[in-house]
Amino acid sequence: SSPGVAHCSAVSAAPMAMQSWAPSQDELLSKAAMLNSVAPRDAGPRGPDLAAMEAVAHVFLASAGDLDRLAAALGCSAHRLRAIPQPTSLEDFARRVLAGVYSE
Repeated sequence: SSPGVAHCSAVSAAPMAMQSWAPSQDELLSKAAMLNSVAPRDAGPRGPDLAAMEAVAHVFLASAGDLDRLAAALGCSAHRLRAIPQPTSLEDFARRVLAGVYSE
C-alpha cells in the first residue's frame, strides 16, 4: 500500500475530540450589528392582476352561458362550475377562476 493510504488510515483511527462551541451574547450582538438592513416589501393587498381578470371575463362573455364551453376554454371543471354556488358578479367569478376554485 502507498504511504498516503497508510497515513490516512492512521489518522482516521485516531480518536477525534469534538468541541462544542456556542457564541457568547456579546459575540452575537457584535455580529448582529454588522448585518445589512433590508427594507420590507410593500405589504399591500395582493390579488389577481387586472389583465388576467379581464381575460377571464372575456371568455365568460364569449361562452354565452355554455358551462361546458366555458370550462374547456378556462381549463377548469364543468362539474365544479355547476356544483359551486354562483358568483355574485363577473369580477367575483374571475377571482374564483384565478384562485383555482373551479379546478379539480
